Amino acid sequence: LLLISVAIVAILLLQDPDAPLIPSLRPAPEIPPSLSLDPRLLQSRLDQIVAVDPGTDIQAVVDEHPPGSIFLIRSGIYRLQQIVPRDGDIFIGEPGAVLNGARLLEGFEAENDYWLLRDQPEELWVAGECLSDFPRCNYANDLFLDDKPLQQAGSLDDLEPNTWFFDYDSRTIYLAADPTNRVIELSSRVAAFQSEARDVLIYGLTVEKYAGPGQVGAIRAIDGSNWRIEGSVVRLNSGGGITVGNGTQVINNRVIDNGQIGVSGIGDNIVVEGNEIAHNNFAGYDAGWEAGGTKFVESRDLLVRGNYVHHNHGPGLWTDGSNINVLYEHNLVVNNGGTGIFHEISYDAVIRDNVVMYNAATTRQMFAGGIHAGRGRGRSTQSACRGINGAGHRHRAWHQRCASGRRRRAVVAAGLQLHAAPHLPPVG
Repeated sequence: LLLISVAIVAILLLQDPDAPLIPSLRPAPEIPPSLSLDPRLLQSRLDQIVAVDPGTDIQAVVDEHPPGSIFLIRSGIYRLQQIVPRDGDIFIGEPGAVLNGARLLEGFEAENDYWLLRDQPEELWVAGECLSDFPRCNYANDLFLDDKPLQQAGSLDDLEPNTWFFDYDSRTIYLAADPTNRVIELSSRVAAFQSEARDVLIYGLTVEKYAGPGQVGAIRAIDGSNWRIEGSVVRLNSGGGITVGNGTQVINNRVIDNGQIGVSGIGDNIVVEGNEIAHNNFAGYDAGWEAGGTKFVESRDLLVRGNYVHHNHGPGLWTDGSNINVLYEHNLVVNNGGTGIFHEISYDAVIRDNVVMYNAATTRQMFAGGIHAGRGRGRSTQSACRGINGAGHRHRAWHQRCASGRRRRAVVAAGLQLHAAPHLPPVG
C-alpha cells in the first residue's frame, strides 16, 4: 500500500498543476424532437409525403423525388432493399414496416444425411476474428431457420442439427435439419441505408437480417453526417447493427441480437441515448477484436446516456482509441460478458451516475471489470456509480503507457469515486 501511495503521489506531481482534477463538462446537447412526430411539419409538407407499399423498389421511389422528401413506408416486409438517402430525406415506418436483407430459400433436396440447396450466388466475405468454438463467425452470410440464426459449421463433417454449412466453392448450402414447412432465409444484402448524405432521419422501422461483415452496420451512417436513427428495431444483422459517424444521433431504439456488435463507429458529436442494446455478438466474434454492445474510436464529444445495455457477449459500452470528451451517464449496464464500461487508450471522460452490475462474468481478461479506465491520457471520474460485477472483478483505474509509448497523466489514479451497492437486487 505504501508503494502504491508513493506511486500515485509521484504521478500527480508530474501532472500540470493548473489542470483541474475533474475535466470540465460540456453542456449536454439538447435532443430536438423527432421531425416525424411534429404534426405541424407533416401538415406543412403533405405534398412531400410519399407513401411506399410492400413490393415496391424503395430506391426507385427515392430517385423519383427531390432530396428532402418524406417517405412513409407502409406496414409489410420489404426484402433485399438497399437505400441511398439524399440530404434531408426522412424515412418513417408504419408499425410492422420491416426492411429485410435476406433471401427466402426454397427447393432443398435430400441427399444422404443432409438437405442441399445448390447454385447459390453469394460471394465469400470475411472480416474479423472468431472465438475457437465459432470458426465461421466472420462469414458475412447468416442462415435463419424460422427467424432463428443458426451457427455456421466450420466444415461439412461438423454439421449438426442446429448448424448449417455453406460450401462456397460448389455454391451449395447444407442443412442437417429437415427444412420442410420451415421458413429458411439467408442474409444477402450488405446494408439497408448507406450514403454520404446529411440530415437523414430514419424513424419507426425494423431493419433485420442484413449481411454486413464485421464492423459494418445494417444502418451505415458513418459515411454521412447528422443522421438520426430513432424509434427503430435493428436486429439479427450479421455484423453491426448501426455504424455511426459525425453528428449521428441514435435515440430510443432497440439494437438487439446482431451478429457482432450493436452500435459502433467514429466521429464527432455522436449521441447514443435511451436505447436498449442487448444480446449482441450471437455469431461468436472474439470480443478482444471487437464485439459486444458498443465500441467507439476517435470520437470527440461523445454522449452515451440513459441506455439499457445488457447480455452482450463482450463489453457493454466501450471507447477504444483516441476518444476525447466522453460522457457516460445514467446508463444501466448489466449482465454483459465483458467489462461493463471500458474507456481504453483514450482521453478525458466523465463516467457518472451509472448502474453497473454483474458484468465480466464470462471473461478472463486481466483488465475486465465493472468499469475500467486505462491506457490513455487525461482523467476520467466515476461518481455515484453502483457496481457488483462477476468473476471477482472490480472497478479498475490503471495508469499505463499511452498509445505513443510515452507516460502521460494518470487516468483516474486519484479522485475516483465508486460506491458499491450490495443491496441492489439481481437484474434479469
